Amino acid sequence: MAKENSIDRGVIESAGAARSALLEAAPDPMLVLTSAGRIVRANGKAERLFGAARGGLQGEPAGGLFVGDEDPIGREIPTERTASERRIELTARARDGGEFPVELTLSPFELDRSLLCLVAIRDASSRKQLEQELTFMAEHDPLTGLFNRRRFEFELSREADRATRYGGGALALIDIDNFKRINDTYGHIAGDALIRAVARAIAGRIRHTDLVARLGGDEFAILLPSSGLTDAYVAGEELRCLISESEFPIDGQRLRATLSIGITALGDSAPIEEILARADRAMYQAKEAGRNHVAIYTESGSSPGEDDATGSLAWGERIRGALEADGFVAHFQPLLELSTGRIARWELLTRMAGPQGRLIPPAAFIGPAERFGSILEIDSWAVRYAVATIAAAGRSSRRAPQIEVNVSAISILDPSLPELIATQLAEHRIEPSCLIVELSEAAAMASIESSIAFADVLAELGCGFALDRFGAGFGSFTHLKHLPLTCLKIDGGLIRNLPRSAVDQMFVRSIIEIARGFGLHTVAEFVGDSETLRLLGEFGVDYGQGHRVGRPGPSLAIGAGGL
Repeated sequence: MAKENSIDRGVIESAGAARSALLEAAPDPMLVLTSAGRIVRANGKAERLFGAARGGLQGEPAGGLFVGDEDPIGREIPTERTASERRIELTARARDGGEFPVELTLSPFELDRSLLCLVAIRDASSRKQLEQELTFMAEHDPLTGLFNRRRFEFELSREADRATRYGGGALALIDIDNFKRINDTYGHIAGDALIRAVARAIAGRIRHTDLVARLGGDEFAILLPSSGLTDAYVAGEELRCLISESEFPIDGQRLRATLSIGITALGDSAPIEEILARADRAMYQAKEAGRNHVAIYTESGSSPGEDDATGSLAWGERIRGALEADGFVAHFQPLLELSTGRIARWELLTRMAGPQGRLIPPAAFIGPAERFGSILEIDSWAVRYAVATIAAAGRSSRRAPQIEVNVSAISILDPSLPELIATQLAEHRIEPSCLIVELSEAAAMASIESSIAFADVLAELGCGFALDRFGAGFGSFTHLKHLPLTCLKIDGGLIRNLPRSAVDQMFVRSIIEIARGFGLHTVAEFVGDSETLRLLGEFGVDYGQGHRVGRPGPSLAIGAGGL
């Protein structure tokens, strides 16, 4: 009685008498449903498909056979006899808990004045697997299994657009040195084996947020989202050293290889063809330097005939002119304190004034500034601006804000920077903890002794010290115990896809746990949606930063910021 419930017994018996033989002879699993979605009859193939006993499906709601919060099949059942046949795809659930894709064909028919629905079921696992295999083949290199040029250029285009809006991002092009000689000496089979071995080594060394592809022949590419040129250079050097120090056992031989690596920054609105061309020029600069080198693209490496205004000397003059003419602009991006929902902390982002009122992002000028020795002056300008802003805001509100300032690894080597910080704190009489100095993880690990010395001075002054892009570089967790940090900023590459990536969630939880053990605050960058913000709150992150919280602007917006 409970199973048949509202199903008319006469309908069941009629259906059984009229359809049983046809259902059993059908090549596919078949169900007969009432308009309310209960199973009138199921053939043996359907019972075996779902792991049910003979007659075990009769009278059951069909919705229980499919995955979905609501009845996924009930809303698809035709409600009129004249309705056309309907085809849908669902995920079926067997009695043992297993799930598999199915294709359903729903056909209405009338029996003894009752509207019923005949459902033919086809297991779509093979078709889905074939579709996945075809998609994989279309996007991956058959020799190495890495992404191919087509997929890589698609991802590069997306990352270039993101970098234009937010800054950061780098591209590395990699070429195996003297590969033709290896092919000629050992044969193409050995050459292919070497390419596979190098591909495995590259894929095993990069961050899980990076993307590696084989563009063709012996050429590879790595996309490094949210990485500056310094971080990308450190990554390139580590990879170059790894390959040059390795031996690859191939066909009874122990082959060695070296790499020439060219790196360029993203973020200046250049089309991907130009970005690839820049990285290619840098790669050939590395080869001209003797191979087994890493080179960063500079305009001085441009081919003859290009506009001299884009040359390295012009960049140096533009930066010098901006410093002399107050041509740098500060934007502030808010950080949301997740436990209170209050904004009392901002990051200062430096921009350079360009032609026709256009602001030049840091990805375009930081690299040249580091090469031409102007980066200390830019960092000093940012520190002075941050301290003055803290002081002014403190006078106009009950509580002074905290402001984060990024500095270069080159700047921390100069004793004048900590001296400037001490002088500015005393002159403006602000609470030192309101100033937080940031250094990227890769930069800190590249010169750990200098980083420790600089951090010790900040700790004596009472300023905060944040390790930026944590989880993106190649540093060791053990270095944390040597740095007097106050904050870890989790790399945005771990945050952007957080709700959809169990791996990213695992990394973020681990970083939070480590930060708590050291008594550090945590900041998650690149928070783009509410679901990410909710997860970060559940994980125990202290601050969220990104466009979901607030976009960078020319002021602190104190009136709306919650000070």
